[in-house]
Amino acid sequence: MSFTDYTYYVRDINVPINAASSSDVNYGKLNDSINRYENDILKLLLGYTLWKEFTDAYAASILDSGDEDYAELPEKWSDFINGKEFSFEVGGKTVSTKWNGLVNSDKVSLLAYYVYYNHRFYSQTSYSGIGETKAKGENSSVADGSYKLTLTWNKMVNIYGEIPFTMLTFKNFFLDVNNYVHYNSEASAYNFLLANKETYSGWVFTPLRKKHNYF
Repeated sequence: MSFTDYTYYVRDINVPINAASSSDVNYGKLNDSINRYENDILKLLLGYTLWKEFTDAYAASILDSGDEDYAELPEKWSDFINGKEFSFEVGGKTVSTKWNGLVNSDKVSLLAYYVYYNHRFYSQTSYSGIGETKAKGENSSVADGSYKLTLTWNKMVNIYGEIPFTMLTFKNFFLDVNNYVHYNSEASAYNFLLANKETYSGWVFTPLRKKHNYF
């Protein structure tokens, strides 16, 4: 079960593949990464209990409809996948914005950024039996992609939901429900879920830190 496909891995997170060829090695590797890492980030975002509710409901809708038709999903999960406008209070002001969903016509998804980061990070080197090795191109040199991966990760955190660094350093986010507040006006997954916390009961959010040093 996956939500993104190769059409999301373009522009700043481009993965060069031949989608027309099922035997293309990069195409197969990308699909493997999508299948693995989408679930990882969704568990971090929702918590295990809500993630299981979501994936069970999604799987049931596919089984009932015979294809990936979101119309059979409960409304809250359709909104989570496809996006929805919402409002919340932050800094004494009301913010009205739109959660853009896991999938959208813009082809910009927190899932894709997370998958791309891990897909690239774990494929930069390979284990040869005697140690880590890196491929060398015949007509090109391999450049350090750390800076680009840092930007990719930080973009993902923006969409996922950023928690102030001081909260992560000096407090245990999970132990105090009062930590679940709106910290910024971003149209992030965190702000969307928090604005609708009664609808998404059982939600447990795992904060992720931005990477400020790519070396």
